[in-house]
Amino acid sequence: MGVGIDMEEAVVLPSLWLEGLINLFIDAVSLLNNKNQIDLQERIKNANKTYFMLQKFFRNKNVSKN
Repeated sequence: MGVGIDMEEAVVLPSLWLEGLINLFIDAVSLLNNKNQIDLQERIKNANKTYFMLQKFFRNKNVSKN
């Protein structure tokens, strides 16, 4: 009888380590996607605000010309 891990444990341990590494990678990618999505949503909001402000500005310009 030898001391140590048997062959089944030798196969399971690296696969668990790899699974954990893959999950860590997926979590990191998800976090980046969420951060990028939030950034994109903020940019769209700012663009919409600017668009409506310019729209009001140009409407006022047209009214004052007539």
